[in-house]
Parts: sequence; structure tokens; C-alpha cells
Amino acid sequence: MSQRPLLFGLILVGGLLAAGCTSEGSYRLVWTMCSTPELPCPDSAPEPAAAGCGAHGVDGVRITGGSAEGDSEDIVAVCSAGEIVRKRPVGRWNLVVHQVDIRGAQINVADQNIADVVIAEDAVTDTLPVVVLQPRPQCDDDVDNDRDGRVDIADPECAGDTMGATE
Repeated sequence: MSQRPLLFGLILVGGLLAAGCTSEGSYRLVWTMCSTPELPCPDSAPEPAAAGCGAHGVDGVRITGGSAEGDSEDIVAVCSAGEIVRKRPVGRWNLVVHQVDIRGAQINVADQNIADVVIAEDAVTDTLPVVVLQPRPQCDDDVDNDRDGRVDIADPECAGDTMGATE
């Protein structure tokens, strides 16, 4: 009788057991939108992501990062959702939050680093700081802010300046 099927079966069982040994937990990240371009955002200015994201030209949130154990993170969430819960391997993580436009291109605002996030087994880490997103300048937000039928650089109030504050 051949030992080959027995050996193959043991290898298969061992591989399946090893694949299921990664411990997982989750993190919960919440964000709001600042209603003014002031930095830092005044306490009175944050508004819910559902109301503020599209109105200020921010369409998505991209979260990137890595763990001390060598795992990585790169996920995009719809901005108006206001939060994401993401299952990841247990470990100590550093995450970076980027704002993106409708095309997924990174918006030229400061990224927000969230360092030393500990993801514990079978738990949701929800002690992360709330991220406050910054609005794009009105002359560079792909929104017809003054409802005159012209957007950004095509609006005479922007006077060709994409960093113009009002449209």
C-alpha cells in the first residue's frame, strides 16, 4: 500500500490548520468634515460627513498603513459614510488617512497620521481619535458653490486662481 495518499492528506490538513491560525481583530475609524478651511478646525465647525463631504469636494477617504508584524492596509471608503470598521490581523499598526476626490486622486491637504493603533484579538479597537477632514478651496473642489452654472476655474469669481477661497 502506498504512503503517498496519507502523506498528501497530512500536508493538506497541516496547510489548512496553518492558514486558520492568524488572529484577527478590527479597528473602527470615524471622521467628520470641517465646514471652514481654518486649521485647526474650530470646535464649532465640524459637521457630519454625510452633510459635508460632497459639499466640500471630498468624495473618499483612503486609509493606508502597516503593522509592526509586516501586514499592510490600503482601503478606500466613501466619505459620506463617516466611518469604517475593518478586520485586520492582530498587532500594532500605524495608519494614515488621505482625502481623495471622485477619481480616487489624493487631494492636496495634510494627511492625518494615527500612530500606535493596537488591534487586539476578537475585539474592535474604537479608541482612535476622530479624524476631521479639511474642505478643498472652493475654486478647486469640483462643485458649483454659488450655483451660477460655472465650476471652479470656469467661474469668473475664481479669476483663474484654483486656490481661491470663494466661488
